[in-house]
Amino acid sequence: MCLILDPIRNNGNEPLIAKKEIKCYKYLIPTESGGSSPFYEYNYTFGVENHTQMEREGVFVMKGFHAYQSRFKGLEIVLTHLPFEKYGLYKCIIPKGAKYYLGRYGEIVSDTMIVQSKYRITWFDEILRFGKK
Repeated sequence: MCLILDPIRNNGNEPLIAKKEIKCYKYLIPTESGGSSPFYEYNYTFGVENHTQMEREGVFVMKGFHAYQSRFKGLEIVLTHLPFEKYGLYKCIIPKGAKYYLGRYGEIVSDTMIVQSKYRITWFDEILRFGKK
């Protein structure tokens, strides 16, 4: 998974610094101890700050904690590209002071992320909510 930088929203190519907590949504494979990323197989610990390095190649951000600013955008991507029946949607926070990039298509990548919710939203719930908002 990679993010294509939105140069206007990013104020150029430098990472932004979170001035306050940023709510975002991430799809993970549920595990007994938390959740695992489907792309880089990173194991997230819930309720604590997870840290990583971001790596950029030109307009692409290849490494970092990838998420979506809207749960519905994430749902759209997952339903069209991934075997959705094995994923759960998790509410996350990018904490104040973290570095991040914004993508052209509603994505966000950060060097720090807190996965907050262990609740696995069913796909039926998501589909019902998709049409209501």
